[in-house]
Amino acid sequence: MNIESSLAYLDKIPSLHSRSRRSMTDEPDAPLTDSNAGVIGPQLIAFTSGLDREFKEAVKFSTQMAQRLADHQFSQVTQRMEWYEAYCTALKHSGWIGSDNKLTEYKNSNLEITMEDVAIELVKLAAGPNAVRIAELVSTTVNALKNDGDVSAKLQASSSSGSSGSFDILPCIQEGDEVVMYNHSMVFSHSNSAGGLWFWSWKLSQVSLQHAANEWTFNYASYQLVEDKIKEKLGKSSNDFFDSINF
Repeated sequence: MNIESSLAYLDKIPSLHSRSRRSMTDEPDAPLTDSNAGVIGPQLIAFTSGLDREFKEAVKFSTQMAQRLADHQFSQVTQRMEWYEAYCTALKHSGWIGSDNKLTEYKNSNLEITMEDVAIELVKLAAGPNAVRIAELVSTTVNALKNDGDVSAKLQASSSSGSSGSFDILPCIQEGDEVVMYNHSMVFSHSNSAGGLWFWSWKLSQVSLQHAANEWTFNYASYQLVEDKIKEKLGKSSNDFFDSINF
């Protein structure tokens, strides 16, 4: 995306922040967090150790903007195809360059594997040569999430409605001055709405699942050109929408 089209795109979208929340122009309540993982709505984001702080902040703001914009236009559960297309378009206008794979049905002959197993397997397939590194990062993040009841509850609430829902896993790695994000989206329908947190406890035999995996490379220079506009639209600090997970 060229800068002119991205700025024009961002100019047209409505303000995405709540008037009840603290504005970016207000005095911040606390220093920005610098954790290696966290949750933004239905998105689980993980950073490899050593990833530069300015890249982490850029990932938080760009993915939050894309999520909020897609939420403003479509239902993430009942209009997932349209939601995901809007989400990817917003990422492209925020400095990300990536593939555009669509949602497909997930099938596996082993119906006893859990959603956690499926998620890690599919992330590994998407990560190619970085599969081992990414799988370890996702596994560590999920284990830390399991031990954080508050953040787990927020992810559960944001990801599901009754027996249906969706979530995204976004592991990010840095190689030199380049940041790569593997965005893996999953849309599910559970046979009932009871049970523990689906992400690690539900078995495939209980779930109808669609998924899409895309690899995104971050053009930080392009992001910097639209950063002020993104922050203006969101109107809040990353502390206000990023629930950190410590490990």
